[in-house]
Amino acid sequence: MSFRGGGFQGGRGGRGGFRGGRPGGNFQQGPPAEVLEMGEFQHAVESDMLCSSTNPKVPYFNAPIYLQNKNQIGKVDEILGPINEVYFTIKMQEGMVATSFKKGDKVYIGSDKLLPLERFLPKPKTEGAKVAKPARGGRGGARGGARGGFGGGRGRGAPRGGGGFRGGGGRGAVTVMTSFTNLKEYVDPAGVFCLNVEDENAVKQLLGRTGSGIGLLTSDADENLLLSVAFDQTVKVNSFKIGHSELEYAPKEIKVFINTPELDFDKAEEDLETPKGDAMAVLTLSEKQAVGEESISLRFVRFQAVNSIQVYVKSNHGGGDVTKISQVDFYGQSVHTTKMGNFGKDEE
Repeated sequence: MSFRGGGFQGGRGGRGGFRGGRPGGNFQQGPPAEVLEMGEFQHAVESDMLCSSTNPKVPYFNAPIYLQNKNQIGKVDEILGPINEVYFTIKMQEGMVATSFKKGDKVYIGSDKLLPLERFLPKPKTEGAKVAKPARGGRGGARGGARGGFGGGRGRGAPRGGGGFRGGGGRGAVTVMTSFTNLKEYVDPAGVFCLNVEDENAVKQLLGRTGSGIGLLTSDADENLLLSVAFDQTVKVNSFKIGHSELEYAPKEIKVFINTPELDFDKAEEDLETPKGDAMAVLTLSEKQAVGEESISLRFVRFQAVNSIQVYVKSNHGGGDVTKISQVDFYGQSVHTTKMGNFGKDEE
């Protein structure tokens, strides 16, 4: 699921289902009387913090986040992941630096800025006598949706009840998602290539659907690699893995682009640090990420309509002239468009 201001607007029909951001009521000044543990810091994503939730409830979008001493460090910016494994990002307050925190540091939230997880689960069906369907347009029918439902749909199975992220302006709308899956089945082998690689066939062995999944990309002239992966339909990308078991040769500084298969090294190297230029993400991989033990989280709202993804590798952890990659996996969801590769196939 992902909560994000301005994104994932509710569908037509259900009035106000968790749309829009600023909850009603009096605006609270200063820290709350009580703070509860909300989660643990995992790593920095650009200037933001990525945290895993340790609270059984779900935070409001834009809710203030504190240290245990009630000093505010920022606000909830995004909520990501499947419903049983929630992550959230924190937009840092001025003067706070995400990289100053270490993994496992606790963050806290006001007790009045939480929603029960049950609100995001479908309403269970109850057995009993069948109820006649109301006439078209009748009050209480399916039209109009359950208030407080997900994304403002027509309300079937939506939990009842107001509150939550309702309000004007449409900020903080909700989309409920299933678990993210490996996107390998959507890779278009014809659109997979890597620049400055010793063996051009290795990338298709590593990423192609008909490949073995076992391949080794080794940089040729220097440590830089530029990998481009096309998909046969539009996808949403939540995270990825790119690495090699030998840390010395594993990628360290990388830059991620989308929908720019024409990208070359000159363009990729522009503005590597700040500003980002056309890149969607500029990242420095931890040792565990570089060897493939941990996935690399992306800002999900920036990767909602991906037809191809490009990864520029600037350096490796050993600082040498040879970079190696033996694992590349992208995780996310299909946008359920037609697979272009299916055109021309005989129907059974």
